[in-house]
Amino acid sequence: MSSPIMPVVSPRRRAELNQRSLRLAYATAGYNLLEGVAAIAAGAAASSAALLGFGLDSFVEVSSAIVLIGLLLNATLGWWWADPVAALVIAVVAVREGLQAWRGEQCDDCVLPADATTTANAAACGCGCGAGCATN
Repeated sequence: MSSPIMPVVSPRRRAELNQRSLRLAYATAGYNLLEGVAAIAAGAAASSAALLGFGLDSFVEVSSAIVLIGLLLNATLGWWWADPVAALVIAVVAVREGLQAWRGEQCDDCVLPADATTTANAAACGCGCGAGCATN
């Protein structure tokens, strides 16, 4: 049964669209990875908290690509449960990161001075991040 809202899609067309969407998802994950590396490098060079935060956000987006792994395992090995498990892993990570940010446990919003390239300098820089915020 076909309607103007939801047309009937043939199985061949459905498979074609599925492959296209997977290619788009893989390309997006690859782009976000490169974008994150570039933003973090630029943020570290400019001591920019905004660029560092943007780069870290790009890595969070890449981590959500774990759903693609679940879909791949489902398609190749028939593991129907892999996709829901991947979604639960992402949910747990997102909640954990959100709670840490809510409590102020992240040092992502620190602007480190140029000489805070070692753990000792980061602890002494007064940014509030403490030891381990910056490493060699």
